[in-house]
Amino acid sequence: MIEIISLSDKGNALSHSVRRSNDIGWNAIYFISKNGGRCTRDRLCTFCYGGDIATTNNVIRNLKAKGIVVGE
Repeated sequence: MIEIISLSDKGNALSHSVRRSNDIGWNAIYFISKNGGRCTRDRLCTFCYGGDIATTNNVIRNLKAKGIVVGE
């Protein structure tokens, strides 16, 4: 099953922020934003985290808990 990850309204607002921190979640926020606000979990894993599935899952879980991204 292919999971689509989308930015929420909060995530979309954060994607325009110039005050970036070193948190690896910012990579996902900016990548999703550059891809029209939506991308697949596999694409995010490949292009942001070098194919590291565990890191990708942790980042997505944290961003969902904060209300920044939503899964479809």
